[in-house]
Amino acid sequence: DGDGCSAACVLEEPPQCVVYNDLVAARRSADHNEGPAGERFCDAAPRFSDSTGVADAATGVFVADQWYRFGGEAGTEMATTPPQLYSCGTYIPGWFAGEIPKHVFATEVGDACFAMSHDDCVTSVQVSVTRCDGFLVYQLPNVPFCNMGYCGQ
Repeated sequence: DGDGCSAACVLEEPPQCVVYNDLVAARRSADHNEGPAGERFCDAAPRFSDSTGVADAATGVFVADQWYRFGGEAGTEMATTPPQLYSCGTYIPGWFAGEIPKHVFATEVGDACFAMSHDDCVTSVQVSVTRCDGFLVYQLPNVPFCNMGYCGQ
């Protein structure tokens, strides 16, 4: 069908579709918003003096450039529209502003933007996303500053 494979061709599953970290905590959801009094998580390895470096209650310390899958109460994918300030258990929430791969095992590179009330993309980092068989995984770097974090939907 024009994809470069014969009828016997079988796509190989990329390693990130097999080995990844889960982001499942309810606070990861773009719908979770505790306002200014809520907790402020930071998706960065502990390099900031004010950072706990916590990625998710289920996974422990955030490790930059690893592959992550959103699931459970966090939603099934990274947010694709700008969440409100204070969403996702952080002050400045992150969302994916790029193309989601259409084909299984394809990978695209896009930006994770961080939204504030005056700007949907006050700063950004490059993120890779792979469409696995039935789910998405994201290669997430450290956030540019604390308190920023990645949101699910």
